[in-house]
Amino acid sequence: MRIKTCLNCKKDFILKDPRSITCSRKCGAGLRREKTFEEIYGKEKSNIIKEKMRNNHADVSSKNNPMYGKKLSEEHRRKISKKGISCSEENKKLFAKIYIQNGNPNWKGGRKIYICQNCKKEFVDTYYVNRKCCSRSCATLNQRKNGSFVKKPTKPEQTFIEIIRQNELPYKYVGNGLVSIGKRNPDFIHNEKNIVIEIFGRFWHTKELNSLVTDKRTEKGTIHDYLQNGYQCVVIWEDELQNLSLARIPC
Repeated sequence: MRIKTCLNCKKDFILKDPRSITCSRKCGAGLRREKTFEEIYGKEKSNIIKEKMRNNHADVSSKNNPMYGKKLSEEHRRKISKKGISCSEENKKLFAKIYIQNGNPNWKGGRKIYICQNCKKEFVDTYYVNRKCCSRSCATLNQRKNGSFVKKPTKPEQTFIEIIRQNELPYKYVGNGLVSIGKRNPDFIHNEKNIVIEIFGRFWHTKELNSLVTDKRTEKGTIHDYLQNGYQCVVIWEDELQNLSLARIPC
């Protein structure tokens, strides 16, 4: 049994590996942070270590890769596929057993039924994903309701808020998530009637200007979605706000 002194904490320890210079991994990490290779191992040995590190991290891409140009045999491919199938089936049985033992009625053979926290509809997803909402739009609306995602009025919306205040119109701003209709959050809603107002920018809601705009984000798609939920929707474009006629706003 050999005793050696740790180069970091200066304590004696029992030497199990003749190459060890510290008593533990923690001491080894601390020593490497505080000192260079030359200070720890000496100039000659440090050069050997650095050379090994360079060789280990050499470029192995393209033709330098030992597997370059080689293909797996059909037998090898069959073995991999069989192993993958048996593994996945085994995992399914394992999780099914766990769910059945816990008496979970939502187990659907590898998938699970969730209830969306926003629209309250059921949706199916894999058992290991603990999703709270059925879609990205529902997730955004849910965040706004919880206050974790606060949306402030944009400049066009601030202009319309000023128009409401000056003309005492029966509308209030709800674009911060106070109200959700289906999977939509309107910008303004009537105090008494089922009427909503959306303030649109030309670039973000016009297909001709932005190829990423979907049908649901256009004026026609927005009005159709609100009608499906029993609401009349009025779309006001941001370039109309400067000379907006009050006749465009139903009261």
